This record gives sequence, structure tokens and C-alpha cells, in this order.
Amino acid sequence: MPSPIPYPPCCVVFVYAGDGESLAQAARSSEWTHVHALAGRGISGVLLLKDAGQHTVLTCESLVTQFLGTEAAEGDIAARFKNLRPVCLADSASVCATAAGSGCLIQRLAAGTAPQDAAALASRNLAKGAPAVFLAVTDPAAAGEGAAPASAWSAALAWVQAFLEAGALEGTLLTIVFAVEAPLPAPLACRVAEAGGAQPMLAPAGPDFPPLPRPWQSFQASGPTGLVDVSRACVGLTLQHLPGVTRCDLMESFQPEAICQKGGAGMILAESLLAELAFKIGHAPKYGA
Repeated sequence: MPSPIPYPPCCVVFVYAGDGESLAQAARSSEWTHVHALAGRGISGVLLLKDAGQHTVLTCESLVTQFLGTEAAEGDIAARFKNLRPVCLADSASVCATAAGSGCLIQRLAAGTAPQDAAALASRNLAKGAPAVFLAVTDPAAAGEGAAPASAWSAALAWVQAFLEAGALEGTLLTIVFAVEAPLPAPLACRVAEAGGAQPMLAPAGPDFPPLPRPWQSFQASGPTGLVDVSRACVGLTLQHLPGVTRCDLMESFQPEAICQKGGAGMILAESLLAELAFKIGHAPKYGA
């Protein structure tokens, strides 16, 4: 009898990274070298958030909440994904409460926790057999809010670098999500605007054919509720990496222009990412096409 397929564990790191317009400038600095290198060996994309119309500012916490599926009242993660019981490390009381409500095991990060210490804690959980670890650094102070935009990105990168250097994460499906708030870089703002706009029309195939509406895309629909409005206030820029598990796209640098043009993960709703990751670690049937 063949042995079971050895599925990898998963580590998802959410990092608050300030406003998006500073990304293009910050990404040119030498601090981004390791992120560009990782992008060249992984797959990148954009996470979109549903805008429920409350006219509130969506933040990194909103991103984590929609990722966990709690806004859709989808219930316990273990029931949805073959007894998946993730460990959630978070610096926010509200994120901890949300994650606990979705069935995660909670480890609250103390204020001012160093990136290296958080990476080590995640590594220990994975070494003990945790199938997935979610880390959410949503405290703006931890990512440098109030300082220059480049400083905010530098602080966020320090967290990413700590996880890249954590040896215990070898063989782990590492997914990094930069939570980016408006104003967004122009290429990214245009793509998000298109996603949340009216249904575009395809050019007619000939003089005898009328123009037809382009089919709605998966990031424009949410389960049985149908079409959704997409927020333009906050998005997530994602980067996944694990050779043999994730595909490798044509990205050479982790910049908005490159993500919009070459990112192999495309654009999906934040609430759809967990199902995709659960499949890759053996806790869900095939997700997507």
C-alpha cells in the first residue's frame, strides 16, 4: 500500500505596510533584494477585499478577517478544511478574538515583539506539528506608522526578512501578505478600479456580431451572495514560495507594475486564499480550475 503524500505545513505572514504610493520608491532600495529574489522563485498576486458599503476604512485587520472567512459566517475552519487547526500569532486583541471564533489556536504577541522572536515562535509551532501558522502584524506602530513611508516599508521588510532567515521554515509553504492602504500606486489602483467597476464589454467578433459583456471574474463574486463590491481602500500584495508546490511566474521584481502584468496568482478575493492554501497542504479538495 503506497504511503500517504507528505503534505507541507503552511505559514502565512500578514504585515501592515502603510500606504501603497511609497512602494515603488521603497522597492528600489537594497533592502528589497531578498524579496525580489523570492519573487523570482515563487508566485505573486493581489488580494481584494469586499467592501460591505459601511464607508469605513479597511485595514490589515479587515484583510485577516476576510481571509479567515468570518465575515461570510462560514464557521469553524476545522469543519471546513478536514480538521485543519491553525495557530494564530497576532498583536491585536480583535484579530485574536476573530481567529479564536474561527477555530484557530491563539498565541498573543506582546507589544514590541521582535520579528526574530515571532519567526522563532512560528518555527516552534511548526516543529511541534502545527499544520498551519498565521502571523498577523497589524499594529501600525510595529510597522512604523507615523514615520516616513520608506521607514514603514523598512519595518515591514524586517518582519519578512526574519521569516526568510528562519531555518525551520524550510519545506514550509510560506505566504507573505503585505497589507497596503490607499493611496495605491497608479498601476495597482487602475487594476483595482477595473475589478470594482461595471462589467466590461468585449469587442465584437465581426460586423454581424454585437458586443458581449465579458464574463464576471472569480474575484467579483462571492459564493451564493453573487457579485460583490471591491474595496479601493486596502489590498493585499501576496508572495507564495515553496518549490514543487507553488508555480513560478515571470516575476523578476516585487513591484506593483510587475505584479499587475506578470503575477501568476492574478487577483482573488481575500476570502478565497485560505481554500487555496488548504488544498496545497492537503486539507481541502482541489480549489479553482
